[in-house]
Amino acid sequence: MQFIATASFLLAALAAASPSSPIVERQAASVTATFYSSTGCNRPADIIIPPSPLLLVQDTASCHDITIGRTVGCTELTASSLTRRIRVYDQPGCPETGNVHFWTYPEGTNNKYNQDVKSYRFF
Repeated sequence: MQFIATASFLLAALAAASPSSPIVERQAASVTATFYSSTGCNRPADIIIPPSPLLLVQDTASCHDITIGRTVGCTELTASSLTRRIRVYDQPGCPETGNVHFWTYPEGTNNKYNQDVKSYRFF
């Protein structure tokens, strides 16, 4: 019985003496997309809400479609913490061929894209 009490006391003393290690929450890499009804991405009155701002979280999915519901003249990507490149497409389904326009942005950069974005993927 005395052994258990002594062991418990020692463990409590060690726990109190050890430095506390803060738990750091790890946030997923992402970029914020803001959609504008006009070109240039510079008129706050033209921001389409919802879905703006829309957080695009980096993952390994093959493609993400975006439905805005209105004509988009400009898409702005800001607050990037991406560690991989993002490619945005003006067509759903992330097509690489055919009548499609797409742009690839390096990781960690902010950009303006004077077209609609209907899908995106990371690589």
